[in-house]
Amino acid sequence: ELYLGITVGTDSEMEPRVQLGSVPFSIWSLTVADDSIDSDKIADDAVGSSEIADGSIATADIDDRVVTNEKLALSYWSASPGSSVDISATSEGSSDEVVSLDVDFPVDGIYLLFAKVLSGSDVADKRLVAEIWDESGLIGNARASSTHPIGGTGGAQSTTIVTIAPFSAGSHTIRLMAYMATGSGGIVHRKTDLFVIPLGQP
Repeated sequence: ELYLGITVGTDSEMEPRVQLGSVPFSIWSLTVADDSIDSDKIADDAVGSSEIADGSIATADIDDRVVTNEKLALSYWSASPGSSVDISATSEGSSDEVVSLDVDFPVDGIYLLFAKVLSGSDVADKRLVAEIWDESGLIGNARASSTHPIGGTGGAQSTTIVTIAPFSAGSHTIRLMAYMATGSGGIVHRKTDLFVIPLGQP
């Protein structure tokens, strides 16, 4: 190891001595030249979400056609009854549950609620009403009905319910319900589906 000592005239050696390194010290090494770091000099996985300041990436920073469907975290929730469900309720407000869907919404947002209902009745000309509820009851006017001109297995009818509703972040239970508006002896088949799809934030 080498050290540099300095004396002036007959004065004592100045302190401290300076260690001599293998290369000269450089003030420029304290900075990084513009455009000197490219992707080849950054290790894989070195930059994660914690290194990116919130709000620092804007639309103008993203090249056209860089983000594809495969890179989007598209998500939705769905449920179907495991088997056909008999509908005995005959009045609004006392509907039978067909299937329920427990969802945990990550943010306050607007959500699309969609149900494809395949139903039937034991005899002809009975009308079944299907509804989408949350934990508070019927969501808006999310309701549709179907009349079965033929009874039995050959008289199955398909109907859909589509509505948009705001939900707060957190846990919610979305339920597909049904009742018979005329007569009794209705059935909702197992090929019925309930979907919840996020559309965006308000």
